[in-house]
Amino acid sequence: MKIQIVLWVVFFALSLPTRASDGIVLDDFEAGDQGWSPVDQGWIDFEIVDNPFPGAVNSSAKVMKVVRKAQTQTWAGIILRDKMELAFGTFPDQYRYIHAKIFKTTNGRVAFKLEKTGDAGSFTNTQNYSPSGEWQEIIFDVGGAGGTRYDDYFIMPDQTGNLSEDITIYIDEIVLKPDPEAGENREIELPGTFQPVWSDEFNGSGYDTDIWAPQIRGDGFGNNELQYYTGLEKNIFVRDGNLVLKAYKEPYQNREYTSGKLWSQNKKYIKYGRIEARFKLPKGRGTWPAIWMMPQNSVYGGWPDSGEIDIMEFVGYDTDKVYGTVHREAGSGGNGNGSNTSIAGKTDDFHVIRIDWEPGYIKWYLNDQLFHTYNNAFASSAQWPFDQEFYLILNFAVGGDWGGAQGVDENIWPQEFLIDYVRVYQKTEKTAIRQIKNTPFSVSSLSKDELIFNSSLQYPLSINIYSLSGQKQWSKNTIPNDLGTIINISDLPKGFYIITVSDKIHSYSQKIIKR
Repeated sequence: MKIQIVLWVVFFALSLPTRASDGIVLDDFEAGDQGWSPVDQGWIDFEIVDNPFPGAVNSSAKVMKVVRKAQTQTWAGIILRDKMELAFGTFPDQYRYIHAKIFKTTNGRVAFKLEKTGDAGSFTNTQNYSPSGEWQEIIFDVGGAGGTRYDDYFIMPDQTGNLSEDITIYIDEIVLKPDPEAGENREIELPGTFQPVWSDEFNGSGYDTDIWAPQIRGDGFGNNELQYYTGLEKNIFVRDGNLVLKAYKEPYQNREYTSGKLWSQNKKYIKYGRIEARFKLPKGRGTWPAIWMMPQNSVYGGWPDSGEIDIMEFVGYDTDKVYGTVHREAGSGGNGNGSNTSIAGKTDDFHVIRIDWEPGYIKWYLNDQLFHTYNNAFASSAQWPFDQEFYLILNFAVGGDWGGAQGVDENIWPQEFLIDYVRVYQKTEKTAIRQIKNTPFSVSSLSKDELIFNSSLQYPLSINIYSLSGQKQWSKNTIPNDLGTIINISDLPKGFYIITVSDKIHSYSQKIIKR
């Protein structure tokens, strides 16, 4: 087991200016209704009232009274639309925590949902509530939003299922706050440069069977797709240096279309790297070609919890765009995180798609132009399950929930999806330190299970190692010396950790990756 150390330093001093540490007040209800509206008419009644339970936690004069009606859905709530557009995530200029004061007399979860022009791409955090006879401050962690900007704020104050009678909830002082310990570096990268590790140029008589295998299946794939992937040469073949996935309109195994799909599962898979492909798209309504990735071992559970990386997707009714998207527990399907870029006027051309996948981000490029970035918020696997091995998939679907959203043109078939090459690169340097300038300490790899800490500071320091969830893994108080301080990490499993070094005035933090 080798150690991969990637560093960045965050410096906190008493003289630093305030960085909205007290947050932004979304609404304290003192000035009346700021434009809240019910979600689904008739499910919720609400009004601004005098605080019926003033006390130490909440002594304000006015609060919001919400009545959820019996037999209504759990997403009954109130929403404040177009209030202010803010970025939510774990970095200094983003808002990670939503504080709300709640009073109710029953058990039941409380949820806060961030939206922008509807449910697609929304982010929700849910917290448990147990009545205590007084106001409680509930904190919603929305760091998993990963930097997405929202301007609609939706609170579901009671998510009790099968509600048999009306329930009253009081809400007050909704405040948005950044993470006070947020680090500055958003894009952690492995050291070294990308080097080719494998490719298929499709220059022979067929595809490389050491890399690919055909999938033979046709059950709709959860998307109501119309094709059957036959594995036959008529649907998957190499011609003139291109892989051809060819779809026909023909009956086969109770399906109306046949097509081709290759995947590298159990043959070739990677964790972090650059994946690049040159392709030419089919035409017409109902075509849905894709180049994408799925987890080799699904270490966080079934889809979408273990993630999906859609490198390139195209739907034939939307002829001017290609899409790149990730799906994960924090948002999948229509709530996936992605973007698109224009190919207007160039649909007959070959294009080069690539992703650069690092521990801190995934970036999408079309013809060397960046069009989407998904950052690791270092919050949980719900937001970033992309720290495991993924395999590649090449397929040409027909119809389906997205590909067939505007129907399938029955007169365009057969159609071909061409792939000139697939190339995979990784960084081959296994152990390195990213040096940070003007830092009063350093951490370096001494052996496979030991780090060495050195510092120019000559007074007592506290060194701690935390998991990203905040669990302390190692701790030591020390006075730095010329020989350095040994940190034994043999008991730590592979993953991300935070080292903090502090005295009575300053705190320094850096993330490390144990590989």
